[in-house]
Amino acid sequence: MRHDAIRGGRLRTARRVVAAYLGIGLLLAATAALVVRFTPIPTHGVLYLVIAAPYLMLAAPVAAVVLAWARRWVLSATAVVLTLVLVLIQLPWFRGVTPAPGSVTVRTMTINMLYG
Repeated sequence: MRHDAIRGGRLRTARRVVAAYLGIGLLLAATAALVVRFTPIPTHGVLYLVIAAPYLMLAAPVAAVVLAWARRWVLSATAVVLTLVLVLIQLPWFRGVTPAPGSVTVRTMTINMLYG
């Protein structure tokens, strides 16, 4: 009997392969969230992706952890860099800025996405 079969080597390898595929899927979702932020919105499908982009961005740090566990170091480093880029894009939204003199307060409203 092989030594790695005794210690569960095949099972560990299978888990890492599944984790690698899961990590790659999460990395692609986070990359799509980054790309869709800078594209025009021609259809409802793209609009739904734009709406989901802040939530899809959360896939980047999860992908970094999953890919590191799967020992896919290059992909894990890519996910870490993508996480940093996404954080840097979001930071200006949370930074307090004093309003310019004479500025007007703007209110926003939501729309029903199902009916347009």
